[in-house]
Amino acid sequence: VLKLYYDINECTVTFKNGDNTLKIETVNYGSAATAPTPTKAGYTLSWDKDFSNVTSDLTVNAIWTANTNTAYKVEHYQQTTDTEVIGYSVFETENLTGTTDEQATGSAKTYEGFTVNTSYSETVLSGKIAGDGSLVLKLYYDRNIYNINYELDGGTATGTLTSTYMYGKQLVLSTKVTKDGYVFGGWYDNSELTGDDIKQISTIDTGDKTFYAKWLKQDEYYLTSNKHIVDNTENFISQISPNTDVNTLTKNIITNGNVKILNSKREEIGSSDLVGTGHILQVEFNGTTHEYQLVVKGDIDGNGKLSVTDLAMVNQAIVGRITLQGPYEKASDLDSNKKLSVTDLAMINQAIVGRIQL
Repeated sequence: VLKLYYDINECTVTFKNGDNTLKIETVNYGSAATAPTPTKAGYTLSWDKDFSNVTSDLTVNAIWTANTNTAYKVEHYQQTTDTEVIGYSVFETENLTGTTDEQATGSAKTYEGFTVNTSYSETVLSGKIAGDGSLVLKLYYDRNIYNINYELDGGTATGTLTSTYMYGKQLVLSTKVTKDGYVFGGWYDNSELTGDDIKQISTIDTGDKTFYAKWLKQDEYYLTSNKHIVDNTENFISQISPNTDVNTLTKNIITNGNVKILNSKREEIGSSDLVGTGHILQVEFNGTTHEYQLVVKGDIDGNGKLSVTDLAMVNQAIVGRITLQGPYEKASDLDSNKKLSVTDLAMINQAIVGRIQL
């Protein structure tokens, strides 16, 4: 019996990543090699040759395919309202994806009252998408500055009238103006001097503004206020804060008549008493009586303070169990949209617990 023995051939498999050798493995003919497991952030690994049935020496090269879902961010910064130190804070962050190592460019958004500032030193408008998701593009937006024009109608300013305002920053309009023989009656946004007088530019106002001075003759009856809204058509005085006493209210009323405050029973109340919704501001001028109903914000029961009673009454009005009319309806409309809603209810609740002030 003749016996011949054969050794199985061995093959060398070399795994490479570019010029770098990752692994050299010796396997039996027809066997499979075991690939190394290198990683590259943002890429998916594959190999250029099959090594599941090796029949000869083999060099296998890594192929890296860029992922198309690699994360990156675009941060949008808005200028703060601090006019002394220019600063920015993140307003919105976009979490986006793209192809690893491709160029990404941030797209400016449209924000009311803001303009993108591409020249700001910390702007990062574009960059390569890093495989580890670390690319952060940054865009900065400046608050718009708008012009203010004042039409004085023959009057003169006795102090500085601010000529510009910044979007998002409240500006109280100066009342330091004068005109011989007249009393200043407020600023209006139209030359016909109709509607409510304007006391301030709000945080949501935009665009250039022109304000027209209203003048009241000193020898004719007038009543106005630099703080409260005076409606001389329906005879309301509104925008009175809770816990306002008679003395504080009358200090903010400008009139050439004699003023007194009457409660709901039409009895005169003292200077330290609180004014409430439904109370009457009465003015005597040259034998004529003028009366205005007072509207205290959130005060529905007329005691001049906020309480759960006011909260309950607004809730009852919302569900239709009671109807609020006249000054009481106005007192409940805290968001000034001329209708009663859960927003008004929430604002009263927030004021009661001290989180906001009305």
